[in-house]
Amino acid sequence: GIRLTKQRRKITTGINLLLGYLAGVGTTTMGMPVEVISTKLQVSRKNDGVIAVVARVLREDGLQGFFMGFWFNIILCANPAIQNTTFDKLKLRILKAKRGGDPLRNVALTPLEAFALGAGAKAIALTLCYPLVRMKVAAQAGRLDLSVWELDENQTRLQQLRDLYRGLGTALTKSVISAALMYMMKDQISRLVQSALLSLTYSL
Repeated sequence: GIRLTKQRRKITTGINLLLGYLAGVGTTTMGMPVEVISTKLQVSRKNDGVIAVVARVLREDGLQGFFMGFWFNIILCANPAIQNTTFDKLKLRILKAKRGGDPLRNVALTPLEAFALGAGAKAIALTLCYPLVRMKVAAQAGRLDLSVWELDENQTRLQQLRDLYRGLGTALTKSVISAALMYMMKDQISRLVQSALLSLTYSL
């Protein structure tokens, strides 16, 4: 009976991805106006302030201007879902290997392991979604050029891939380290909280 209950409660990879995606859609939709304003501030050559940028967006595009690149963002909600699911699945495999067949054995990731898994998960997710990330930023800046997606007979497949992934190295360097540190800190904080709660439970 207990075993069957555990199987029913187990969240599959597909459900995990879906839940992460839906959560991303909600938070992304609410945060898009801020993201659009931030992008326009970064690419503006007029040194405009926030109020000036907001006024220009409303004047030129109306309220929908604050949701430029919306569909790119909706698709890109798969990015954190892929990232978190990849991390969780790899973590489960490592912990299972550490238990060595003993389900009651208390094991955990080391900080270095959490750092490496976080870096790997971010690298996989960003690499899969990077062409869409480029297009989203271009759309929000008002500089979307779909020609990058056109197939040129004079280009090889490798050259076309290089065009789509131009700047990936810089993006990985910036994002991977940040994500790795975040996962490492999250895992350590989670262990501390669990230990504190366990100690509190025994003391009651």
